[in-house]
Amino acid sequence: MKLKASYRHCWKLAKRTGKNFYYSFVTLPREKHMAMCAIYAWMRLLDDCVDDASGPQEAGQALEQWEKKTRELLADPAEAGDSGTLWPAFVDTVQRYNIPDGYFFEIIRGVRMDLTINSYQSFDELYEYCYCVASVVGLACLHVMGFTHAQAKKHGEWLGIAFQLTNILRDIKEDAGRGRIYLPADELQAFKINPNDILELRWSRELHDLVECYSYRAETYYLKAQPLFDMVLPDARPTLEIMSEIYGGILRRLREIHYDVFNHRAALTRRAKLMAVIRRRFAKRPAVPSGEAAAPDLSPGKIAIVGGGAAGLAAAVVLSEFGYEISVFEKKKMLGGKAAWFSDARRDEDLENPTHFWLTPHASSARFFSMVGARRLFELRSGWRVLAKNKVGTLRPSERLPFPFHWLPSLRRLGLGWQECRSIMQAMFRLARYDREEEIRLDRLTFRDWLRFHKQSENSVERFWKPFLSIGIPDRISRLSTCQVAFFLQQVAVSGPLGWYAPTVPAGGIYDGVCRWFLHSRHVEIRTDEDVKSVFYGNDQWNVQTGDGTTHTFDEVVVTLSRELVGQILQPKDYAVLTARAQFDQLGYVPSLLAQLEFRQPLFEASSYTLLNEAPFTWGIASPVARASMTQAPFSVTLVGSDSRPYVFTENPQLLNNRLREIWENILGEGEAPVNTELWYGVDRNFASEPGSFAHRPSQETSLPGLWLAADWTKTGWPAGLEGSIDSGFRCAEKILEKRGWKIRLVPEA
Repeated sequence: MKLKASYRHCWKLAKRTGKNFYYSFVTLPREKHMAMCAIYAWMRLLDDCVDDASGPQEAGQALEQWEKKTRELLADPAEAGDSGTLWPAFVDTVQRYNIPDGYFFEIIRGVRMDLTINSYQSFDELYEYCYCVASVVGLACLHVMGFTHAQAKKHGEWLGIAFQLTNILRDIKEDAGRGRIYLPADELQAFKINPNDILELRWSRELHDLVECYSYRAETYYLKAQPLFDMVLPDARPTLEIMSEIYGGILRRLREIHYDVFNHRAALTRRAKLMAVIRRRFAKRPAVPSGEAAAPDLSPGKIAIVGGGAAGLAAAVVLSEFGYEISVFEKKKMLGGKAAWFSDARRDEDLENPTHFWLTPHASSARFFSMVGARRLFELRSGWRVLAKNKVGTLRPSERLPFPFHWLPSLRRLGLGWQECRSIMQAMFRLARYDREEEIRLDRLTFRDWLRFHKQSENSVERFWKPFLSIGIPDRISRLSTCQVAFFLQQVAVSGPLGWYAPTVPAGGIYDGVCRWFLHSRHVEIRTDEDVKSVFYGNDQWNVQTGDGTTHTFDEVVVTLSRELVGQILQPKDYAVLTARAQFDQLGYVPSLLAQLEFRQPLFEASSYTLLNEAPFTWGIASPVARASMTQAPFSVTLVGSDSRPYVFTENPQLLNNRLREIWENILGEGEAPVNTELWYGVDRNFASEPGSFAHRPSQETSLPGLWLAADWTKTGWPAGLEGSIDSGFRCAEKILEKRGWKIRLVPEA
């Protein structure tokens, strides 16, 4: 058969059955386009010879025949002209573009896996399968496209993994109908998912979290494949972009259906695919730089993370996905830092943090808990009961109104007049629309002064502004930077009605349980109960010295401790260099006080209280979660004083006990009295969001090469707390990767 007719036959087959694959290479020059059709036709007919078989044994025999014929014709191309409609074009393509024969036999090996394997034990096994059925296909196509850097093959391999993981998530229901489960057995076990639940299509929050976790794993491989786009020849770049847009669209569609693949199909319409082709076909492209494309450094660097709190864990999660050898050092016996634990000096022990939560605008927290597969361990709640001027009301945003009008019903319930409501709406609009150029001016002004300048009534301040801001900023308005408030309002404005995610299990179980498992599965070394005494540079490497005198060496070190502890573990000359550049030693800190009232029965349905004018307490959370520190009273109300003078009550504990009794009798006074009252002083020393704090917060990248900072007091925009910690960890990972040549963005620019 003539070669031209063979290519035309392959083109017709690809157009009729290609779906996503065909759409992606219609923008190629004709010669490359036809070559891609020939490769696709070989794969399509390979699948058909297996699918058309009457049983597994016959399918295996058909596969052997196909492999034999492929070997014979690639070894003797002269015979291809007489071997049917596919083979002349296929053999010509392999020869013309110097495609290694071994790629096609790897593909056959992957197809053979589907005949004999219905499940995989680990991700390493699944990776091998994805490599054979997807990555190798991409590598073969890469030879047709043409590339300028040898490292393009590695990025092409990762792109194939991303595509195949996307397919696996989309097709969980269809694969279950064939008795197949591609999600690894060890991860099903970690998420406590019975494989029969998948085979019988029983949806669960655990399966949701595993699918979500895998969607972020696929996204990471898309990110790792990004350098490939600058490494292929210009005429082939639209093909890669179209393919990535289509498969990336499937991943976005999975998130839109909340990963419920049993009841919805995550697929793109034909129109959506055509639009992707049109956008890439007629897009204006920047001039192609001459020379070889820059490639990121893929060598496995060794990084120490000092501190196993939220910031360190966030950095470790990202960097471990990019192949770094990570060691996490944590002084406590368990992971989590102050996000999960705080120290009780009287008992010389760590107690679980009962004030652990995150808000709906906290995008980094949402991403982090989704990446590690922990979203099911939180419940979304809304509504804050507010005490102001001896009036109790509910601060709850309306689901039906846009920002900031969704606060209007709450403002009326809090006793504010229409003129006051109007003034509050105008102030919120103004704050949410400040731009970055005004940041310095706003950072010099306390929010109390800003409110006076904008004629906010004292009634508005007491009944709305104080309780509203205390939800997300642990500081009082008389010393709070207006810049901090503007940043918070801007995030709230784009996130929808404000709510909060409360843990349904002890926070320690989330960090030392789920996060530890995740890091262990990524081969991260976790060294808990190991106190770091010193971090210093010597012999062309960073050294981490622990309490037992052992010194560990690393290429880079990420320090996630408090500002005071950073000064203690660094050499004086190094600390002087850091503070000279960033002056973060000038950051103010807010000492805090915590009290916990324990009950045998739940006091009220899970909700949050904001307690104002009730010194020393700013606000509290009703927690229905059983805590490790409680044995007979598993329900608690936690009260936090962070804008008060806790040392006054430290010196006079009886005064504090009397205040607690008043709060219990006058505010929470329903049901039986608490069976236990626990008090802790001076815990969770958060940095103050006072005027000038934005200027003094340091970047995650320091003036000492190879030394990085990740903590909520670094430059993130967020106040002290969980979101600031996780956000800083992500930003630190971004900057480390950027130094290696990666262009990764995990945190959207504010």
